[in-house]
Amino acid sequence: MSEPTHPTLFEKEEPLEVPAPPIPVTEKVEQSESVTQPESGEEPRASEPAPPVAKRRNPWLVVLWVLGILLTLAGLWGLFQAAERAMDPAYVLVAGYGSEQYRAPGVEDFYVIPIILASLSPWLTALGIGSIIAASTVHAVQWSRRG
Repeated sequence: MSEPTHPTLFEKEEPLEVPAPPIPVTEKVEQSESVTQPESGEEPRASEPAPPVAKRRNPWLVVLWVLGILLTLAGLWGLFQAAERAMDPAYVLVAGYGSEQYRAPGVEDFYVIPIILASLSPWLTALGIGSIIAASTVHAVQWSRRG
């Protein structure tokens, strides 16, 4: 089995070395000529250090944060909806055209929907909180490597 080429989460990363940009050669200078000053009157510049490489934001980390927040909110909404439907199943609002209409609850309103919401909502909330914890852990590992 071959060794992995990239470091794992717990290994120290080697800092990236940025190679200096090549100096463009526009004219060939003969041996007999001396080095001349630029015609514009500027002094020749010393080689400037390369600008630091900006780190890109990890798009999967953004997805993890958004997914964590949405799953947590969906789980909490489902828990409150299940409790509300179980407490007051007397009338169900029907989407009417221009006016509110109510009807007596059926089997699905009284049993099925609250049970589905009550059984799935804790899992959604746990997944959301877990992904928020995972995103926070990735940020903590990245922060500890900087220092």
